[in-house]
Amino acid sequence: MAKLKDVLAFLSERGWSEYRHEGGSHRIWGHPDGRQITIAVHPGREIDRPTLAKILKQAGYSLREFWNQ
Repeated sequence: MAKLKDVLAFLSERGWSEYRHEGGSHRIWGHPDGRQITIAVHPGREIDRPTLAKILKQAGYSLREFWNQ
């Protein structure tokens, strides 16, 4: 399991930033090359491995890249 702040830091280091937040628990993050991903933000909760894998896959990264950062 991973903490949300670690996932967001990983993405930020690779050029991602929050693109849109329309309220609620989901935020849209964008990359300068045009890719976008949706991330559910639940403060205080960790992201389980399957959800983390899906977020990273949408962003074009692997679990291995995340854990070996």
